Amino acid sequence: MEAVSKSDDSNLILVVPKSSRVFKNKVQIDKLKTNFKKLGKAVSIISSIKEIGETGYGKDKDIISFYAGNNEKSAKAWPDKERPKTDAEMKKFLFGFLGVAGALFSLIVVAAFSEVSIKITPRKNDFSIDLPVKVSETISQNDEVFGMIPGQFIEVEKTVSLAFDSTGEKDVFQKAKGRITIYNNFTVSPQSLVATTRFQTPQGLIFRIPKSIAIPGAIKEGNKLIPGQIEVEAVADRAGEEYNIGPSDFKIPGFLGTPKYEGFYAKSSEKFSGGFVGRSKFVTKDDLEKAEAKVREEAAAQIKKELESLAGFKTLDQAVSAAFDKTPDSARLGDLGDNFNFGFKALAKTMAFKESDVRDFISRYVKNSENLSVIQKSLKIDYSEPKLDEEKRELSFKLISSGQTVENIDKTKIILEITGDRKRDAAAYLDGLKEVQSAKIISPFWMRKIPKSRERVEIEVVE
Repeated sequence: MEAVSKSDDSNLILVVPKSSRVFKNKVQIDKLKTNFKKLGKAVSIISSIKEIGETGYGKDKDIISFYAGNNEKSAKAWPDKERPKTDAEMKKFLFGFLGVAGALFSLIVVAAFSEVSIKITPRKNDFSIDLPVKVSETISQNDEVFGMIPGQFIEVEKTVSLAFDSTGEKDVFQKAKGRITIYNNFTVSPQSLVATTRFQTPQGLIFRIPKSIAIPGAIKEGNKLIPGQIEVEAVADRAGEEYNIGPSDFKIPGFLGTPKYEGFYAKSSEKFSGGFVGRSKFVTKDDLEKAEAKVREEAAAQIKKELESLAGFKTLDQAVSAAFDKTPDSARLGDLGDNFNFGFKALAKTMAFKESDVRDFISRYVKNSENLSVIQKSLKIDYSEPKLDEEKRELSFKLISSGQTVENIDKTKIILEITGDRKRDAAAYLDGLKEVQSAKIISPFWMRKIPKSRERVEIEVVE
């Protein structure tokens, strides 16, 4: 009732669903009829509710009632020219009207919110640079003015020891060697011993010291002496494998029969070795040279592998400084045995840097000098004449690079120039820009102009 009263039209059509309870009550229908008359409204009702048809209101011009069967009583209530259309006809009319209205509405909405996309390919140019550059820990970001790139000083340590076959062969009469510690528990004064002084094991084997020495004096604490001591090399008195003994105690036979015999003594903590009589393999100079080259190569390979594994960083092979020291187990020239060990402890130093920083450095340099943008995927980079300064912790090299650049596209300026223009005029404007290689305007087929709203114009720069 409220909708009818607020309507400005005097002729209305109500569509009443079958589920409506109000129109199934004849008393309610009478009330509606009275109210419609008071409002001066001519109201037609479309419904399949049987009760509306049975009220007899079809003869009254204020209320026209239909129901699904379009029964004979209601049909006769109207002259042929004034008789309302059937349900099917009315539905067809309404659906047709709504369809057209919906299509028009959709067209208006799409036109109002459609956007224009412009794909611009900028003009390309070739470039090349050859610049001196330093990599340093003293900066944290690129400095294209002074030609510096941030880096990190790296140290890598590797120990490599490998086994090799001895190739030399000869008749050998070799004495065993080892080290002994000599003790002075006799006097607080030093005791001198001349070269070749004998030291004897409990089994009677004799070893001699090759050099003269002085055993430090004991330290007296109260009535107790703390022995002085010295470690020296000892050599077997004769060649033979029987002198390759394990740790042992020693006495000095030259002091036998004197108080010094008990006050001076020696001990060994490691095995004596090298004693041999017979034909044996031995380490030659050629063996050592080949072993050294092989171990050095392996250590360098391990260092390179670790440097390459540094996530996000790059190093230059020519700028790696490496020091190699022999390991204690490395064989010496003439050592006996079918095989031998040789090793190096390698320490490598270099500067590492990020190649992304180099690319950014090149882009900034070209941008500042030529006002052009570098196409990153076109870049070719080479590092020439690298030099590492370990003391300053810096790496210098010549940065040689080539590739392509593109003209800079001012999107804001272009949008301001073409908004509201016809598409063909906008296309002509874009073709006339020196920085544009080609441009394509993409828009709905019904649009003839570029939208006036800048927000509805999008520009994509395609490299």
